[in-house]
Amino acid sequence: MSNNSVGIVGAGRMGLAMVKHLVKAGYAVSACDISETDTEYRVQAELPSLKKDDVRHFVLHSAGRRVIEQARRLMDLDEAQVAHSRRVLRHFGNMSSATVVFVLEDVLRTASPTPGDWGLMIALGPGFAAEGALLRW
Repeated sequence: MSNNSVGIVGAGRMGLAMVKHLVKAGYAVSACDISETDTEYRVQAELPSLKKDDVRHFVLHSAGRRVIEQARRLMDLDEAQVAHSRRVLRHFGNMSSATVVFVLEDVLRTASPTPGDWGLMIALGPGFAAEGALLRW
């Protein structure tokens, strides 16, 4: 993929809005939604040995300072890995689950993902809803 493209694996319901946003911003997007029945098979086929250290970009919902801090602690992330989420929270606040798209835009604009980079995107929705996507540039 080129520098202006991103691949999305397992985007779920979040995928459609994210794909629309990225296309509007001028990115070529390839998305692969994985159903619950074939998740294990397809992910193993695509990512047989992906580890946390392989993920370069963490695109985390900026739901609040405590949420970011708890995600940082539980996922053992350093401050640089949550900087995009903190920046979006500081500039825009929590805009519900759509906030994660602003964090993704910040990553694309400031982190300069390169082809082959992996990213993990996690968003929180109403109630107990949480969704995630594994990104590949």
